[in-house]
Amino acid sequence: MIARVVTERWGKLLGQSFVVDNQSGGGGVVACQTTARAVRTSMRGGGAGRALRQIAEARRDLRAAGSRCEGSAGACEDELGYLTAEALNQAGRLDDAAAAYRVLDRRGAPAAMRQNALYAAALIERRQGRPAAAANDFERALAAAP
Repeated sequence: MIARVVTERWGKLLGQSFVVDNQSGGGGVVACQTTARAVRTSMRGGGAGRALRQIAEARRDLRAAGSRCEGSAGACEDELGYLTAEALNQAGRLDDAAAAYRVLDRRGAPAAMRQNALYAAALIERRQGRPAAAANDFERALAAAP
């Protein structure tokens, strides 16, 4: 509803028309999938900063949706968390990326995601010249194996 009002104003200001595509879905699942696709597209184009902004916006929307997204919110948050770590890695913010990967190692998270995230954190630690931290992350990745 708001999007239609805003884009109508933008259209008048910019002399262009905008299309608002309403997509219904199961508690935000479609919105999360759409965001994930847009983030991956941004990252493939080298737009890590843009990807991080898209993720931040999606997280705000997810929090605003609150209880309407109950079951899908956790899976969406996991995906956004992994994409955040990937975008930080791509942006060269390696310490932030390693920390973001490690956040995904939590009870209830999918085992394969935990393993992949910890392995990625370990590779960053090894590249940063921190073999003890890398070994710890590799061990945790093995323990998380599905």
